[in-house]
Amino acid sequence: MRRLTFPLLLATLLTSACVRTFAQTSGEAYVPTYIAKITTSAYAVQSVQAIVGQSFDVSLPLDTAKGEIWVLGNRYNNAILKCMGYRINSNDQQPGATENDIWSFKVEKAGTTYLTLNRIPSGGTENHPEKTVYFAVQAFADGPHFTDSTKTIKVKQGQNFILQLASNPTTGYQWKLGKISKPQTAKLLMNQFNPPTDNARVGAGGNEWWVFGAKKKGSTTITLNYLRVWEKNTPPAQKAIFTVKVY
Repeated sequence: MRRLTFPLLLATLLTSACVRTFAQTSGEAYVPTYIAKITTSAYAVQSVQAIVGQSFDVSLPLDTAKGEIWVLGNRYNNAILKCMGYRINSNDQQPGATENDIWSFKVEKAGTTYLTLNRIPSGGTENHPEKTVYFAVQAFADGPHFTDSTKTIKVKQGQNFILQLASNPTTGYQWKLGKISKPQTAKLLMNQFNPPTDNARVGAGGNEWWVFGAKKKGSTTITLNYLRVWEKNTPPAQKAIFTVKVY
């Protein structure tokens, strides 16, 4: 049975973008269109939702001084999710500094898959990980984006569409779904906050994407409220009402 050592990890880092149960994969360059960094050490299954074409990072605590490494489990659908590479990031160059193993993934296809990452101690084997973290990944097809609530949205039945709204969570405000007048016509699939670019000023806002599926022909309205969730009985600071026609 193959054993893992820190020298083996270094050699692999130089020769491949990812390790999937010790098999080398493509060295394709990693250029994300969206990054959500998930820092975790939890055992419970965590949910990840994304749109096809987006990317996300998983950051895992690591102690290279002890010879630890993280490896990919083999229970994920690589047609849906593609591993783009991994890198070790140290918060300090001093001995004993905190390290993280950062794994990058890109969503290739709509669907659902599970993702596991296993921490292997020095001298350990892939069949006996010291720890495993689990992710349930839901990937949704992209669709047209709409920002103007004064114009009627027209989408085909079976198509996804995205309502895109400016948002700044540093102010405490966020968008919440108020009501779908005819829920049989449109269904909420997911929502996410897309942060500003890396060179944006501190406290700068981004955009919230609300992804819906057009389920049945007809017309409906979708109301979204911009509010602070802890402010009870307070009118929303903004309200966006989109009219959607599914044909």
